[in-house]
Amino acid sequence: MRTTGIALSIIFGFVVVCFQYDMQIIKINNTSSLPHGLYARTFTPFHIGSLAWFRVPENRPSVDSPSMKEYLSNYPLWGEKFSKKRNGLLKPIVAMTEDIICRKNNVFNINDKDTETTIEETDQNGNLLPFWSGCILLTTQQVAVLSHYSEDSLDSRLFGPIESTKAIQYRPLWLFN
Repeated sequence: MRTTGIALSIIFGFVVVCFQYDMQIIKINNTSSLPHGLYARTFTPFHIGSLAWFRVPENRPSVDSPSMKEYLSNYPLWGEKFSKKRNGLLKPIVAMTEDIICRKNNVFNINDKDTETTIEETDQNGNLLPFWSGCILLTTQQVAVLSHYSEDSLDSRLFGPIESTKAIQYRPLWLFN
């Protein structure tokens, strides 16, 4: 009984330190972009298939496009959620250094291979989604993310590549049904 109490105290202390220093060791996913569950931070280099957590990009993908921040302002609860430092997006990496991602005529492809995903111009409420067009050769500081779990996922189809230096890698720890 005493050993259990000591173990729980150590775990509690570890969790407090992680939150105090904003280490973000565990993330909870309850979106449709990935299976619901707990995801643990890893400290290995990114690779295709890695899960990247990142803050919502604030850049405007093209001159005529709303930024993600502007788009999310249509949904106050989401806008408020993503304005908090600990909240962001968790998506699978599908392209890395020297890969070419393209978005043309609402088709997203990687290295000239169709991703077989659709890209809508507006969401279900008629709000204009962020968009970009053309092709981008990814640098060593960029990755592309794409969820095959959800057609309306907020990912590189809408905002282009993300900065890998501002992303954190996670892996599934415990998935819920």
